[in-house]
Amino acid sequence: DTQARLIGSSNVLVHSRPGSPADQTVEKICAIIQAHYRENLTIQSIAERIYLSPNYICMVFKQATGQTINQYTTQVRMEQAKKLLAQQELRIADIGAAVGYAEPGYFNKLFKKYAALTPKEYRQMVLSAGF
Repeated sequence: DTQARLIGSSNVLVHSRPGSPADQTVEKICAIIQAHYRENLTIQSIAERIYLSPNYICMVFKQATGQTINQYTTQVRMEQAKKLLAQQELRIADIGAAVGYAEPGYFNKLFKKYAALTPKEYRQMVLSAGF
């Protein structure tokens, strides 16, 4: 009896039985990513924190959510970047670093792919709309 439900601040949809070992694993992975997205997170480092193999956590996460751990990590980081971009006093390069991307060019490229706007364009849109 599988059911879908949302978990985490970035609304990851989980298709598993609540309370199942897989469901608990996915919740742990989401919690780690949400707490440590600023850091250099790897599949290996996440797996070590919950004492499971990298292959297993990747498989369970993908089956339960339909997205990879890396896709979810990017989603969490980009949603946080959107919040920070609404603050005019922060430099875009600093925002990239604050959400886990040391290289500003890489952050800009990923943000544009995620939001269909550059960070600068997104900031201008948000500030002009008065969000």
